[in-house]
Amino acid sequence: MKTYGWRFSLGCLLLLILANISGGYSECTDWCVARSEASDAVIQKSLDWVCNYGPIACTRIQPGQPCYRPNDLRGVASAAFNDYWQLVKHSPGALCDIFGAASLVHQDPSHDNCPFSCKP
Repeated sequence: MKTYGWRFSLGCLLLLILANISGGYSECTDWCVARSEASDAVIQKSLDWVCNYGPIACTRIQPGQPCYRPNDLRGVASAAFNDYWQLVKHSPGALCDIFGAASLVHQDPSHDNCPFSCKP
């Protein structure tokens, strides 16, 4: 009697690897970014609030860090808004809106050396 257990196990392992490479099981679908129609004042107020929110230290948007862009308020705010959103999105009643300054997008907004995290 032949045993094929190792072949089955190897096949399952390959399927899991392929699913992860293609994003099958951990695909993310939402990122929180600054709204293009929000005023600079609203974005700044929201950014200040997010950066003072407990675990969000906004270190990634400080000078010398990968998401620092001194002349791009929306880009900097988007990085911070998304860090906040990824932390709270599974909490009851969580919203990306952040005082009307942000909204969800469904395409990864990562750019240059500034990756936007996403938790499924």
